[in-house]
Amino acid sequence: MSPFRRKKRVEEEVPEEVPEEVPERVIPSRGPFDVADVPELGDRVNLGALRVPNIPGIKVGLEVERSSGRPVAAHATREGSTLHLQVLAAPRSLGIWDDIRSELAESIIEQGGSAEETEGPFGTELKAKVPATTSDGRTGKRSYRFIGADGPRWFVRGALTGRAATNPQAAEPLEEFFANLVVDRGQTAYPPREMLPLTVPGTKVVPEESAPRIELAPRGPEITEVR
Repeated sequence: MSPFRRKKRVEEEVPEEVPEEVPERVIPSRGPFDVADVPELGDRVNLGALRVPNIPGIKVGLEVERSSGRPVAAHATREGSTLHLQVLAAPRSLGIWDDIRSELAESIIEQGGSAEETEGPFGTELKAKVPATTSDGRTGKRSYRFIGADGPRWFVRGALTGRAATNPQAAEPLEEFFANLVVDRGQTAYPPREMLPLTVPGTKVVPEESAPRIELAPRGPEITEVR
């Protein structure tokens, strides 16, 4: 007999690799929506990073920075109420509305105004009274209602003024407008909170090297009506 015994081969069991499950993105039932979640844009107006709904009775315009001639915000107006809109880049994993809302409240209070968080149709929002000068030169306070929506690598902030800031019935049409916004962020890399480029319909989006950060109200804007 051979002095060398043959060892019995032991088959090692190798666990089967279980493919990592990537959770499917849940498409919200109410917007603002990401462009990837809306196969048919319908008759929405193309403002670059924003596609805005065409709702009868609501006029849409762009607020243009005088120094550069560049659109910095959009707005929707109906019967004395206005919804001001800004769309910003955001981190991939975290929303920024909580931080922005806190900073807005702090800024408003420092200016001598008041701000209070409440729950609304788009989640937590901010109701505020901001010091302002009236048309006849007197000092007063203007009511604002700030709403926000965090999306995949973008954020939309809306500021309701006029009757819509305090009257729920006056706000409903503009809330519907906000709920039907579509954001087209594009593939360009932007730092968090940088404004995503807006354009006049029919013009090409040209990414900027640097864009201003979010402000309570753009300084010295000129109004360009879209429709």
